[in-house]
Amino acid sequence: MPNQAHEKLKTIADRMKAERDGGAMPVAELTTVRELLGWFNYSRRSDRLIRRIRTKFAELDLRTDPDFERQHIDGDISIELDMEATGVRKEPVDPTVRIGVLPTAHRPPTSVRPTDPLDKATTNMLIHDFSQLPVMVNPRDVKGVVSWRSIGTAFALGRLGDEVRHGMEEHREIAIDAPFFDAIKDIWEHGYVLVRDLDRTISGIVTASDFARQFAQLAQPFLVIGEIELHLRNLVSKFTLSEMAEASDDPDRPIEGSWDLNFGAYCRLLAKRDRWDKLGLRVDRATFMRNLDQVREMRNEVMHFAPDGLDPDEVDKLERVAMFLRMLT
Repeated sequence: MPNQAHEKLKTIADRMKAERDGGAMPVAELTTVRELLGWFNYSRRSDRLIRRIRTKFAELDLRTDPDFERQHIDGDISIELDMEATGVRKEPVDPTVRIGVLPTAHRPPTSVRPTDPLDKATTNMLIHDFSQLPVMVNPRDVKGVVSWRSIGTAFALGRLGDEVRHGMEEHREIAIDAPFFDAIKDIWEHGYVLVRDLDRTISGIVTASDFARQFAQLAQPFLVIGEIELHLRNLVSKFTLSEMAEASDDPDRPIEGSWDLNFGAYCRLLAKRDRWDKLGLRVDRATFMRNLDQVREMRNEVMHFAPDGLDPDEVDKLERVAMFLRMLT
């Protein structure tokens, strides 16, 4: 555990405990998820780091609100004394992925007013390649949305005038703490959804392209890891069933082929020198296993849906390992 993180969090915990013991209400420490990760010398959340932070919080009787694992990486959090440690029942960690994990849910959208010239809206949409703009009078009051579809509909019905209000339609919105997948229906049907923050302001807009980008970021590592596992399955298929069974972590499960093994079993099979030599590969085993272990760690993050996903360098690493395995198998 980095000393910086320990000392920082211990100072916060000691201060709040002193306030509590003195009869005062402890004042929470305000920060962001990104700043918290920085104390641990990390820039994004991984499954291993999340466990490490939770262990340190438990050690110091701390918690965050909202939970640091589910809040957007640049979102605000407050570090507080753990309510369970102070005698009050603590709510369980929320396992649901919320719409607020998307970066665009935290970027206040470009908007127009109902009485603005319609030309202002269309110009903004053309310049920024937007399909729609929220029509607002202040950060909390949304009157509707103007889109190419709403403008076309108003024109076809002979209702299109010179102001934005003549070409707008009813808007779609969702709370920032709503489940991620609750937004799919509106985004599928309307191409967007406005995001309303806990303070009732419109904090962002999530569009179909944002969703597509998010799913692409999730899908690419899944697909590459899947390819790597298939290559490894082909590679270890050269071993006997008894050797495969010995590497399995489930002694009660019958092994009828390499398809009955998991990623860990592949690694255990290939890690032993005598079995590696049976493959007849002119490849350095230590280097191969070091890269395979890195893939294993990234696979765990992907399969556990680490909030910030993999960074581009890690995805590139997966692709390079997959390319190497294509040559071997």
